[in-house]
Amino acid sequence: MIRLLRIPILACAALAITTGTAKAASISILANGSKSFDIYWSLVVGSTPLSAVGAFKVDLTDSYADFTVGLANKTAASAGETVHSIGFNADHNGTGLDVTDSGDYFKSFGLNQKFPGYKTVDLCVWGSQNCSGGAEGSNLPGAKSDAFGFRLFGDFTQGLRLDNFVVKFQGDLGSFEVADTTPPRSVPEPSTLALLAIGAAAMMLSRRRILQ
Repeated sequence: MIRLLRIPILACAALAITTGTAKAASISILANGSKSFDIYWSLVVGSTPLSAVGAFKVDLTDSYADFTVGLANKTAASAGETVHSIGFNADHNGTGLDVTDSGDYFKSFGLNQKFPGYKTVDLCVWGSQNCSGGAEGSNLPGAKSDAFGFRLFGDFTQGLRLDNFVVKFQGDLGSFEVADTTPPRSVPEPSTLALLAIGAAAMMLSRRRILQ
């Protein structure tokens, strides 16, 4: 009995390591503090992976927060899927917004914007028309990146918390609103996949022998 169960146990351990669920990001910044962090988004549509990465730097004072953002659409250009908009929530809420550095693609910024599938977001940045959607010509294409900055005004004497990071992909495959997958999901190595396959087969074999 012990010999029969050894391989399935190893397989289950490998499965637990490689298929852990990614948790959504919640970023806290202390009063008068500064923080740099990355946000990841990913979704597989059919056999095509869609992904984007945002590199954020936030400098906080009592009355405003300066954001510097680099956004990369990691989706293959051949997929024809652009990044239309990104959004997130801020606690405490912002009371005003100034653009400090307009991007080549992301030129529109707004507070309390409608975001499909997520009701509204406290802050949204988009490429064309509005936060919810629009023409694709001004969106961020696959395998391209953009950089932009803005200042969020508010009472931040108690610090600032950011969460509910969302992205909208739009293009040939359709429109998809995706919550962040931070940290990014790990992809099993070929050797691990082989172990999982062997383990699954061994589990089935052991069950048959136990029942006989």
